[in-house]
Amino acid sequence: MTMRLEVDRASINRVEDGVIRATLRAQVQAMRSTTRDLEKNLEDQTRGATKGNAWRAWKSDVFPRTNIPAREPAAQVYANGGNRSRGMLVYWSRPGTNRAKSGKYLAVPMNDAARFFDARRGFRGGGTSSVKSFELATGMRLEPLFRSGKTPLLVAHGYRTGGGGFAQFSAGDAAAKRRGGQRVERVTIPMFALIETQPFANRVSIGTATRAAQTQFPRDFSRALKANLR
Repeated sequence: MTMRLEVDRASINRVEDGVIRATLRAQVQAMRSTTRDLEKNLEDQTRGATKGNAWRAWKSDVFPRTNIPAREPAAQVYANGGNRSRGMLVYWSRPGTNRAKSGKYLAVPMNDAARFFDARRGFRGGGTSSVKSFELATGMRLEPLFRSGKTPLLVAHGYRTGGGGFAQFSAGDAAAKRRGGQRVERVTIPMFALIETQPFANRVSIGTATRAAQTQFPRDFSRALKANLR
């Protein structure tokens, strides 16, 4: 009795190719799910540490952009925006100190100025949160106010009308408005606090989030590989 064994190399090659493709595709899928969870971790930390929508500055990209097989998929999580966004996330996520680039003081926007900058963020060319950009955009003239033993300020002297608006019109204009029946009150509004240094908040841990992602990736890869080999 004679037995003949034939090896179907074409079938073996097809199976081998399918396993390799499934493995490479699983790498991409795992990279995508792990990266998204890393981004969400940083978003959640930032949302818990700050007010407003600072958490929206985090963004991520995965390459390739679709779930095609890839031997070396790559990903990045970064601050979406310009220097303002990057500087904000550095402030919240790293140790360090803000110092003025020139002059003695660092100008930090206070409530009224901060609300102004927040309102302009959605507009093209909104500018940065600097004293110069604030004065140019509002037409206000700010003056230093030094107080013994207290933080110096940059203030705006002007008038608040009955409707709650603030303007720096002249004393004559204010008197005319009063004669016209409007309620006009002389006010001084602090716009910027002048400080010599400002320690970073350092309340968002990028390292903790990254280590969690490194632990998560093998689990995501195993799950994706099983799904692709079915």
